Amino acid sequence: MNGRRDDTVEYSEKKRFADSFFAPESPSLALRFGGSTHVGLVRKRNEDQFAIVHRRRCSEMLQTSLPDDAWSFHNDSAYCLFVADGVGGAARGDVASSLALQTVFELSTRATNWLMKFTDLDAQEVHERVEAYLDGIQQAFQEHVALHPRAEGMGTTLTTAVIMPPHMILVHLGDSRAYLLRQGRLFQMTRDDTLAQDLIESGADPKTVRSFRHLLTNSLSADGSGVTSEVLHSELEIGDRILLCSDGLSDCVARDRLAEILTGSDPQASCDQLIEAALATGGRDNITAVICHVNAPDSSAASTGR
Repeated sequence: MNGRRDDTVEYSEKKRFADSFFAPESPSLALRFGGSTHVGLVRKRNEDQFAIVHRRRCSEMLQTSLPDDAWSFHNDSAYCLFVADGVGGAARGDVASSLALQTVFELSTRATNWLMKFTDLDAQEVHERVEAYLDGIQQAFQEHVALHPRAEGMGTTLTTAVIMPPHMILVHLGDSRAYLLRQGRLFQMTRDDTLAQDLIESGADPKTVRSFRHLLTNSLSADGSGVTSEVLHSELEIGDRILLCSDGLSDCVARDRLAEILTGSDPQASCDQLIEAALATGGRDNITAVICHVNAPDSSAASTGR
């Protein structure tokens, strides 16, 4: 894919348990977040959804005979970013995108463990974890359609970034996107699951297949068909900017303009500017942007723009 990072690797390494049970010390990074969504200027209903979730794992000493300077605990934090773009029109794509995120949150409360640190052990299991969540979402869709037959045909894209500083795992299906801005260069990290992209990779001229760019070849739906997800790993650096967005943004705002806005110092202000830039070109679709800034450590905790 043009402009894609060459060092973004398929997440499939396997190592021995004994070599990966204890994660190495990770460098400290300060993360800041922003998120915005807009119905656009044409659609009557916003079928996009986004979320920014902070997970924590901590220990608290209740009693000990040890002196205070003989022990310490480090709190673990992980951050999950989500963008879901519902499809289905009258079949209520807004319900599909909302239900997808709600199901992920509900399933996570029932998970026997959370992914909080990056280790090779997690790499062995991550595809199975992802498959379990995707199966759970499709089951929730089927149950919803059984109660609401008019919703048959609903579906959604799903692009998720799980950040365990300095590591990031991307899980993606559909035509929403994840971008990385690093040292002034913008990289598209995900592949569009569309007929247009399939044709381009088969040798077609991109200009001749534009009419197929919204025909999804992979999405979450209620039809029970198997879905495949792109699972990628990348190591973040100070100064990186991560953008997750729906196609209502990426279709309407040129890459150089995306990069220019992402260089801003405030992630929430950048999200709002991206929405405005898409609206300025006609706002033909729903528009969603979620941004993470990777900064040098400071005294402040990770925060959201709102």
